[in-house]
Amino acid sequence: MLFVVGHHVDNVDSGAGGPQNPEVLYTESDLMDWTDLDVVSSTRVGRGVETEDGPVVALDAVLIARR
Repeated sequence: MLFVVGHHVDNVDSGAGGPQNPEVLYTESDLMDWTDLDVVSSTRVGRGVETEDGPVVALDAVLIARR
């Protein structure tokens, strides 16, 4: 099994935290194109983050694949 989590490119406009350069961020399709394993799931997931200003949601691209 392979499990990959990366900051989602939508995080720049719709999420919070993480890198602000879209060239180093991912989409679900990017992760699927990255592997030749059998993809079980590739989704965008919101992740709650506590900040000094209160809770925010960061967006991640999550891939689950298997051989």
